[in-house]
Amino acid sequence: MKICLIVPVGVKEEKIRNVLKAIKDRPNCVVAMTLTGYEDVKRDIINGLRIYSEMSGASFHKIEGKPWSLVHVKGLWSLLRKEKPNIIMLVGVSGSRYLYPLLFQVLVHYWRATEGKTKIYLLHGVEGEEVRAEPLVGYIATAVGLGPTQRKIFDIIYGTEEKLSAKDLIERYGFSRVVYKVLNELEEKGLVMVKRGSIERTFPGKLLYELLNEGDVYGP
Repeated sequence: MKICLIVPVGVKEEKIRNVLKAIKDRPNCVVAMTLTGYEDVKRDIINGLRIYSEMSGASFHKIEGKPWSLVHVKGLWSLLRKEKPNIIMLVGVSGSRYLYPLLFQVLVHYWRATEGKTKIYLLHGVEGEEVRAEPLVGYIATAVGLGPTQRKIFDIIYGTEEKLSAKDLIERYGFSRVVYKVLNELEEKGLVMVKRGSIERTFPGKLLYELLNEGDVYGP
């Protein structure tokens, strides 16, 4: 399993340091993404990431560019095609806000290019509080869409507080073994995580469930 950690670099070292402490699995490659400017401030942060990479046995890459150029997009896409990671972790609590829409676009495109097989996580949270690894693609799942059976199973999972398993869906809700395929599809879309047969809900999944069940925008 090859893990790539992408770190947008801003001017606050403490944010990144706290996130690195929370990462359990060592990455195989670390990518520092940054805009030009404030070089004196960012030098120590980037050197810290380089040292972290060396200690983790990971390759280190720095991609730097100016706003409104395609350097970040081209550089990251080229790197991902070369490294071919199975898991990508994007630090979502550091760096320039300018970078995030670009990074989302590249990573979702990579996810689609690998037919949803790459797991992409957004390390998401509030400064000074817990940071969670949430499936990035789950945040755009409403654009990806849900098929009828996917929607039915998704609604059952999020419509109850009870923890369910694939076996529960088959025995209690009358689904066939196709449920395993559907759960895999929902997991690829970042809407559930299946661990040892147990179905875990994700924050993007909860968000989508609320939106889907708030009624039509053109309705009463």
